[in-house]
Amino acid sequence: MGLEVRYHRTMMHDTPQPPTLVCLIGAPAFGKMTVGQSLCHVTGFQLFHGHVVADVLSPYFPFGTPSFSRLTHHWRRLFFEEAFTAGLNVVTTVAWRFDVPADAETIASWPQPYLAGGRVLCVEFVASLEVRLERNRTEHRRSQKNPYWVTDGYLQDTNAVYRYDSGGVLPYALPHLRLDTTHLSAETTAHQIVAHFNLPRPDDRRTTAL
Repeated sequence: MGLEVRYHRTMMHDTPQPPTLVCLIGAPAFGKMTVGQSLCHVTGFQLFHGHVVADVLSPYFPFGTPSFSRLTHHWRRLFFEEAFTAGLNVVTTVAWRFDVPADAETIASWPQPYLAGGRVLCVEFVASLEVRLERNRTEHRRSQKNPYWVTDGYLQDTNAVYRYDSGGVLPYALPHLRLDTTHLSAETTAHQIVAHFNLPRPDDRRTTAL
């Protein structure tokens, strides 16, 4: 499935920007949601992380079943359509399995509204399984996620079966930042994303107004 990409040149903080969708990509337990929370705190964007939908559906339709996949795709696509129409700047998270062609096709459909009239920025996180296992055991993650998704066995099984690393090249021509987060805090990672893509900071705008 091809993408028609209209990439807008990055603007300065005091210039209005088109609605922006930031996609945080990485395997389970990379800390995508935690980074997303920090990024939203810095930029004023709004977080729509992957488990918003998954946790609602999984008690009724097991993860990976056709019903779960269809509803996840439909709800996320509908959300992004409405978010773009409302002019929202959004941060979202996704565990992209690069060896599953259906993932590429499904994920490509979500940001279409932003591609048509806004911009889409991709941030890929890289860290070893050992680092992810350690992060998986934190109280913050356990308090935020379905118990099934915070077991060591789940991470080890998915890591053995799927490839979550793009190798540095996404299948679509989108702005792409790749970060090894092994030694980075969520706050530091968020600030690196802001600096790389020149994202707006509400605090900067207030300072300029003064």
